[in-house]
Amino acid sequence: MGNDEEARIVQLYRDHNRYMVAGDTKKLGALLDANFHLVHMTGMVQSKQKWLQDIDTKQMNYFSSTEENVKVQMKNDHQADLIGQRQVDASIHGGRNI
Repeated sequence: MGNDEEARIVQLYRDHNRYMVAGDTKKLGALLDANFHLVHMTGMVQSKQKWLQDIDTKQMNYFSSTEENVKVQMKNDHQADLIGQRQVDASIHGGRNI
């Protein structure tokens, strides 16, 4: 795989964050795999369905997500690892922080 594939993977990552901030769970849900789960910085693990539901009900509200670093490492023709670092301003179950 070349730079085109890496650029596409980075764009999907950026789309994920843009949809999250926009609260667009329809586009976010379509982007994410059925087996997706979110691990919060607190260690809490949420299923895709529960996370999207919490966004819809404003239990989780994302105000901004600023990219600081992103790196893609191709594993083979069908797999890659993406490591991204962002500053996210969010209200999670009533507590807001970055």
